[in-house]
Amino acid sequence: MKEAKRDIEGALRQLEAIEKIILAVPDQEHRERAHRSLLRWKSELMDQAGDPLRSH
Repeated sequence: MKEAKRDIEGALRQLEAIEKIILAVPDQEHRERAHRSLLRWKSELMDQAGDPLRSH
């Protein structure tokens, strides 16, 4: 998480790569649980970055 604090854009790129892997997981329950967690983390990072495309 320390890296994310210094490089939010880089962390978001890494999460996008991880998301592709998660979406390929064959077990639906595991895939959905992991994807929800990733989306929460991604949302938190986007909030920290002050993403202008997100509405609050």
